[in-house]
Amino acid sequence: IMSEGAAEVIGNVITGGRKRGDVNFIITNDLASLLDDNSLFASKIADNVQNFAIGKIKNKKTREKFCEKFDQQECLPALARIAKASQVKKIVNKKTSGTQNKYKNSFCVILDDGNKAIVKSMLPPSILNSTLFRTGVQIE
Repeated sequence: IMSEGAAEVIGNVITGGRKRGDVNFIITNDLASLLDDNSLFASKIADNVQNFAIGKIKNKKTREKFCEKFDQQECLPALARIAKASQVKKIVNKKTSGTQNKYKNSFCVILDDGNKAIVKSMLPPSILNSTLFRTGVQIE
């Protein structure tokens, strides 16, 4: 849910920003809202996006709509594998199934020149276990 007037501000930044030499990143966990055909805000965003880094999209219909709207149907299998790899795995025979899945923590990167790649993001344990990623209130 956006604050009142936020859509207009963001729309102006995205549509006019490129003309002013701005570089904007949109990071969202609600891709479906940017694919809404009835939203003027979503259409402004869609018309001005040049590159994508798409991670886990749980909803199959959202993946399909993204690929259709941006003419990226060949990315649908990779996006499905990324979504499946990120699911919580059950422990079977004292082994965690799927822990070595190459699509876990991956993104499908699509550049405006047509190049596509699957990239993986991983943090070393020293950073992952540092206070940088610790959340909550610490009582001393």
